[in-house]
Amino acid sequence: MLEWVARFRFVTAAATAEQFGVDVVNARRRLKRMEQAKLLGVMRSGGTAPIFYVASAGRQLLGLPWRAAPRGDLQRAHELAIVDQVTRFERHAAEGVRVLTERECRRAEADGAGQFHVTVRGEGPRGLAERWPDIVLVDSQDRRVAVELEFSPKHTARLQRIVEGFLDSREYAQVLYLVDSVPLARRLTRLIDDGTARRSANATNRMFDIRATDVRVLAWHDADQAVTEAIDAERARSRPRERAA
Repeated sequence: MLEWVARFRFVTAAATAEQFGVDVVNARRRLKRMEQAKLLGVMRSGGTAPIFYVASAGRQLLGLPWRAAPRGDLQRAHELAIVDQVTRFERHAAEGVRVLTERECRRAEADGAGQFHVTVRGEGPRGLAERWPDIVLVDSQDRRVAVELEFSPKHTARLQRIVEGFLDSREYAQVLYLVDSVPLARRLTRLIDDGTARRSANATNRMFDIRATDVRVLAWHDADQAVTEAIDAERARSRPRERAA
């Protein structure tokens, strides 16, 4: 269980119960025992469920470098959504498919297993920044699919820079954006379509048959039915533009 918790910034008892097929009371008890052994730390805030993270002693036991305790007030919903999605992927993935978290991708790249980040231009102190996908799926042929959970609004300019980075990526066969907002899905779809069209029209790209990475927008599994249908309709409208490009 400790190794599983270390894949993420933090987890809840409910997420742990889902992963290990036990009830929440049992999961909470097991997490509490590891907290008492100082392998896990815990943070409590208001009326929200406590979150557990791997403490210094736990990281040392696992051979992981020291890391400051996470801030549970930052992107709590996003991080817990990642835990949920990883669990779902691992439950339903085809045989031979590995599901990697951002932390695992960083370690894999540091160990020489290839590049997992994409380069985003126009960000960072030197105009270049690294973007690490929330989740990466890797099949037995080392074909990689990046998955981004996009729930919080970003300025269109920043969203465009990130999308452009994925479109130019040669590390990924496909990129999936999972969203729970129709306006955000529409904005992302437009940026993807426009970026793909520009690359298709580029003379050098046409000469050498260089194609943009396949980037798609899908509804987050927990979005309500009306939102899911609207996002699916938006994706269907973009397909003729994709074929034309």
